[in-house]
Amino acid sequence: MNARVKTFLLAISFFVFTNCSKDGVEEPARNEYGVLEARIDGIQRILPAIYGAPFNGIDDIILIYGYNDDSEIGISMQVPPAIGTYNFSEDAYSATLTFGDPFDFFDQNNDGPTVDYFSVEGYVTITKIDGERVVGVFEFTAEQDYLGQRSVEEGKFDVLRQKN
Repeated sequence: MNARVKTFLLAISFFVFTNCSKDGVEEPARNEYGVLEARIDGIQRILPAIYGAPFNGIDDIILIYGYNDDSEIGISMQVPPAIGTYNFSEDAYSATLTFGDPFDFFDQNNDGPTVDYFSVEGYVTITKIDGERVVGVFEFTAEQDYLGQRSVEEGKFDVLRQKN
């Protein structure tokens, strides 16, 4: 084999073996803000955080939002700024599962409307929170009146806090 072929095969091997996880699930698409991951209706999804998690002092909540441009799926959660487990159905906290481009308000892309499913039960557990990051796990069932329910399971997040 000549040197060019060996170099090409080595480069391809490096790319293949460093971009796959052991169990066939894509590795988190981390960006500068962090990532949310969850199994949505049984399919593992990676949702990069699109901005740092801002704190709303009036409502005493942190907003966590991840969105995947390729699949056009997003998850947003309003959570408390404290370690603990909180129920979406009982406490004043919520989660939303979005299908479609949330920034295409009038369907200018002609790819169908954006549909939001709102949490009807579930929880979020904040495991770490400080001035830099908010980390935790979540699961919820989301419902849209005319389209039924969707499940969000095995969720986790690690997102930078927004600097005020």
